Amino acid sequence: MKPERRALMTAVISGFLLCGCVAGDSHPESSSAPEIRFKEDTVSNASPGDTILNLELVDRSGKTIRPRDLIGSHHLLLVFVRGYNGSLCPYCSAYTSGLISNFAAIAERKTNVMLVYPIAKPDQKQRLDEFLKGTFQNSSSVDKVPFPVVLDIGLKAVNALGIRKDLSKPATYIVDKTGHVRFAYVGSSLADRPSIKAIMKQLDALKDEPS
Repeated sequence: MKPERRALMTAVISGFLLCGCVAGDSHPESSSAPEIRFKEDTVSNASPGDTILNLELVDRSGKTIRPRDLIGSHHLLLVFVRGYNGSLCPYCSAYTSGLISNFAAIAERKTNVMLVYPIAKPDQKQRLDEFLKGTFQNSSSVDKVPFPVVLDIGLKAVNALGIRKDLSKPATYIVDKTGHVRFAYVGSSLADRPSIKAIMKQLDALKDEPS
C-alpha cells in the first residue's frame, strides 16, 4: 500500500473508532490512550437564524464561499472546529476524521458538508494546513478531504453566530435544502459535540420527510 494511501486510511479508521460508527456500536476493547467520545443524544440549543446562510468564508484557494452555495439540491452539515489557540485540538482532529470516514453515508442522505476553521488574523492561514496535516499525519493526504474545509478569517462568522471562545466553541448546524436551520448545537466544551450517530439521526429525519 502506498504511504499516502496508508495515511489516509489511518485517519479514516481513527475517525471511525473515535467518533462512532453508523452501522453498529462496536468499539476497541483496549487502548493505550483515552478514547474520545462525543454525545449520542443531542437536541438543538441555539438559533442562528438566516444569518448563517450568508456567512462569508474562504476556501484554501482564496475563493469566497457561503453556506447558501451548498444548498438547493442538498442539505448542508456545517461544522465549526475550535481553530488554533496555541496547539492543535485533538478533539477537532478526531471529529474531522469522523466526518471524513462517514462522508459517503452523509452524502447518501443528500447532504453536503462544510468544515470551518477559524483564524484570528489573515497571516495565520497556514494554521489550516497544519491542522489537516496533524489530522492525517501526512501532508500528501491533505488535499483528499472530500468536502470543503474553509477559513473564517478574523472570526467574522464566529462573532456573527455568537460562538466565540478561544477561538470558537464547537458548533454543528444542519441547514435543509430550502435554507432553514433544522438543527443547531453549540458545545460548552471541546468534547461537547453531537456524535456521528446523532448527526445521522438528524439527517434521517430530514430524509423521511415528504418531498
